[in-house]
Amino acid sequence: ATDLANQIEIVRAQIVNLDKVMNDAEIMKPARELETKLVDLQQNLVELRATGRGQDGVRFGARLLSKIGYLANGLASADFRPTNQQLEVQKILRDEVRRHQNSLSAIVGKELKALNELMRGRGVPNIVVRAPGSSQ
Repeated sequence: ATDLANQIEIVRAQIVNLDKVMNDAEIMKPARELETKLVDLQQNLVELRATGRGQDGVRFGARLLSKIGYLANGLASADFRPTNQQLEVQKILRDEVRRHQNSLSAIVGKELKALNELMRGRGVPNIVVRAPGSSQ
């Protein structure tokens, strides 16, 4: 789930930087639409509106990464094997991660591919998606 959030963030950063270096409405319109889709997907994983101060925990519900962290902390502090309820929550969260991975794959395979083809046609470098788990 963390790799998924990082992949989204890397693509979004490239789109934001693209907006700073070019003034081509035909490229920027689909780029901004792609960024909106990525923000919507990323918002399921992490709370993007969090300020890091005050009442964030009250204002905004826990997102997927927070839920996984909460479950992991509970399991790490236990002396016994996971309860049936914890195992069920793990399966639910795993399925949710897979669903979001599939959503990102669909976005990358369709919208990002089309944007990259448009950019290549104008001599602009591609937006790159980092492979999950890679450090580069």
